[in-house]
Amino acid sequence: MNKSDFVIMVRASDTTGIMTSIEKTDLVVNQVLDTLQRAIVKYGSLKIQGFGVFEVVDVPEPQGRNPRTGESIPIPAHKAVKFRPGKELREAVNRGH
Repeated sequence: MNKSDFVIMVRASDTTGIMTSIEKTDLVVNQVLDTLQRAIVKYGSLKIQGFGVFEVVDVPEPQGRNPRTGESIPIPAHKAVKFRPGKELREAVNRGH
């Protein structure tokens, strides 16, 4: 599923009538995703009860290999976002819906 499919799915499940068009639904989805991103960057983690936890983690400098020469090269240390699903999400995935 891609973002466009997700927007269509959100629009189809709207029982409030607020999102009257795909364009409005896309704006809402974009705003939610932007807010999630800003919260994770600002606070380093975001916990959504029943869904999961997004967490910024430091990744130490690993050693990689140049595929052409086989030479060992350092990959700079960086930050990554880790996601741990919540209990309700894990159970829903295991049930298949």
